[in-house]
Amino acid sequence: MIGLHRHTPAIARISDEAFLREWMALADACPHGTCYQQPPFVLAWYRCYAEVFEPVVIEERDDDGTLSGLFCLARDRRTGDIIGAGRDQAEYHAWLARPAQSCAFFERALDLLAHTWPDGHIQFLFAAPGLALELSPRWRSRVVHRPIPRPLMSTGPEAPLAESMKKSANRSRLNRLKKLGLVSFERLTTVDALSAALDEIIPFYECRQGAIHAALPFHLDPHKRAFLLALMAEPGLLHTTVLRVNGRVIAAHIGPCNGRQVVLGIIAHSPFYSKYSAGKLLIRFLGLKLQEEGFSHLDLTPGGEYKDRFASDHDEASVLDVWFQHKGVRAYKLQRALIDAGKRFVSTDRLKEQVAYARHKAGLIRPAEAPRKFLNLARLAAHGAPSVDVYRREAASVSTTGIERIFARDSLWDLTTYEPSELWQPPVPAFLRMAMERLERGEHVYTCVRDGRLACVGWLIEQADTMLIPELQQTVSYPAGSSLIYDGYTDPRYRRLGLYSALIRQAAADTAAEPATRAIYMSVLAHNPVSRHAVERAGFTLERTIAAAGSPLSSALATVAHAAGLAMPILTARSNPSGAGAKSGTPPAADAAGGHHPAAGASPGTSRATLPLAFRSTNAGRPRDVEQGSAYPLVEQRAHDGESPESRPRDPRQGHEEEPIGAAAHPPAH
Repeated sequence: MIGLHRHTPAIARISDEAFLREWMALADACPHGTCYQQPPFVLAWYRCYAEVFEPVVIEERDDDGTLSGLFCLARDRRTGDIIGAGRDQAEYHAWLARPAQSCAFFERALDLLAHTWPDGHIQFLFAAPGLALELSPRWRSRVVHRPIPRPLMSTGPEAPLAESMKKSANRSRLNRLKKLGLVSFERLTTVDALSAALDEIIPFYECRQGAIHAALPFHLDPHKRAFLLALMAEPGLLHTTVLRVNGRVIAAHIGPCNGRQVVLGIIAHSPFYSKYSAGKLLIRFLGLKLQEEGFSHLDLTPGGEYKDRFASDHDEASVLDVWFQHKGVRAYKLQRALIDAGKRFVSTDRLKEQVAYARHKAGLIRPAEAPRKFLNLARLAAHGAPSVDVYRREAASVSTTGIERIFARDSLWDLTTYEPSELWQPPVPAFLRMAMERLERGEHVYTCVRDGRLACVGWLIEQADTMLIPELQQTVSYPAGSSLIYDGYTDPRYRRLGLYSALIRQAAADTAAEPATRAIYMSVLAHNPVSRHAVERAGFTLERTIAAAGSPLSSALATVAHAAGLAMPILTARSNPSGAGAKSGTPPAADAAGGHHPAAGASPGTSRATLPLAFRSTNAGRPRDVEQGSAYPLVEQRAHDGESPESRPRDPRQGHEEEPIGAAAHPPAH
């Protein structure tokens, strides 16, 4: 006898004490069941997401009344989609049944679902390892089952985890980290401990996820934090560990215990400790902890090339798609055939990137502003080839006390509030990639958030010696002890409030307080009087003017193209892991009314053009442990108090769940 239960009665039924005992007995008898199909996880998810997903439970009983099959699903209240309980919070999806009845129960459950929602479709990403699918022809034609490797890291007694930590590279990273203070690695066991740690973990997890996957999990999912805490309240379900320096979390992992395995879940690390490879050390420490606690493996989960560096062996999971009608699977197979054919001529990833870029730009077009934009571009073109004014202020002349500090310094959470509002601005993922790369190089960001939105932002580089300005085909050199304030931007909604001036004062005071700082530089396109005056009011004096070395016409056209948000240049950049002389791509000058030249700093109202600038710092901040992949500059604009927007390119680079430091992801070109 098989039945389908929905809504609140479904939860009430499966929450009954007698039913829970039957459920656990069935889970123990099912060879492919995981922790994601057991009561603690399923019930916590149903309750936390009750307003978003409608519970759908299918149960089957033998003639004697024994529970023989259980399929926990949900229906999205907004879209009507049928999903496995847990959705993307569950790494593996499956149904529970005894081995001899598994496929037959699955087919009967599908019959029931197809009768209730004839046009439905279910996708399991991923189906549980070991899931056997020996279906009858009636359903086999409506199921697509695609195997995918699952990497595993052995943590059993025989695993050489301690020997791995003794390798020179790992010893060196740990010893350098210990020079900063007390290094500790601990497992959290209480809800309060996890709640406190999440305040530190979420910001750098959000930034990294936004940069890699174009998603902000905790921003988009207001139930995610409460769900994690609900799982933590279940004894032995969640395995949470943190790596700290002087009590501050620098890396963390949160994943469920699945029998004798721990599943890689949320893994995050701070960009401020990039050069110490905090993410790599975290996984090494986690392996040792699991070995100590008697776990057999760390399940690294499918997807993510960096995981192969830690994997000791592999088995197989799968992607499972089921269509309730044949027309759905026919459409899918046709789509796959077209994609496979197209791959011979063009990269589908590249095409997706270009489409996403075009949609991003189209979403920012405001027809009412077109005349003013056209006049700005015409005025910009009339100036011809750009030239840059380099400004300097002696650090000794900067007051380091009594500064109104309305900007946060190095706030990752503030960066996640960025929303593009102008045509030249990059999408959120590109902005976060750029930000993470800069922070990992040791740069500092100043942010001011108003009404939950990033209102003003600017950057500071300490101890920089040269910068290449591509649109001028010139390299700016700075004497020892120089700092750069650059790349400031004020959202149009918050101009004329003095935010940019406050940013300059605060950043200048901070860097002037450093004993090694002798001079502070900013730069502005020479044709932008508003920006020049703002920098001069901040106490900076003109040191030199640099003219473009290339064709005046080509330089002017490049500047206009970037100001219009049309250019999508591609630059291959690599970071120098040695520390000194590490390159740091940043954008060139700004345009007629919004921005500042990164080379010598920022001023309110200049435009950017051509490719990003390349920095060389004498201390290079926090160099990456491996070379980066491609970097893709983006058209960007800087605008400040009282100015109209202008444009310039950016230097975003790459930033599964969180990748450890050193694992390069490949961002899209924009």
